[in-house]
Formats: sequence, C-alpha cells, structure tokens
Amino acid sequence: MFQVESRAQMACCRAMLRSSFYDLVVQVAIIRPAHCWKNDASLHAARQGKEAVAYAHPSLKPVLKRTLGVPLFQEQLLRMR
Repeated sequence: MFQVESRAQMACCRAMLRSSFYDLVVQVAIIRPAHCWKNDASLHAARQGKEAVAYAHPSLKPVLKRTLGVPLFQEQLLRMR
C-alpha cells in the first residue's frame, strides 16, 4: 500500500479532490520519487476545468489521456518513445 505521510503528500491530500482509488494513485505518483510542482499544478487545474488539457504532440494523447496530458508513470514514458 501507499504511504502518504510526507509533508508533500499530506499537502497534496488537502489540495486534490479524490473520487476514486486511481486518484490516490495519481496523487502518489505526482510526489514520488520527487515532487514535480509543474505537473501538480497542471493536473489540478485540468481536473478542475480551469486549464485545458494539452499534449506536447497529438500522438501522445492515447498515452497521456487518463492523466490529463501529464506524464506520471514509467509505463507512460516507455510508450512515449
């Protein structure tokens, strides 16, 4: 299971409105292994409808659609090659 005990994780818990287990997975991925502040802000804004989902290239849409255009998982990076 995930450990959500660091200050960054707890702050993200308060900021991110989760509606599913996958949302928790995304939250943990944003922070570990190192926090990506830009990705965090982009993901939150896209989830709240404040920012349009953007892809660096149209071919990345199938890979990054579920994480709203933000690469979070190693599997996504492998598929982006």
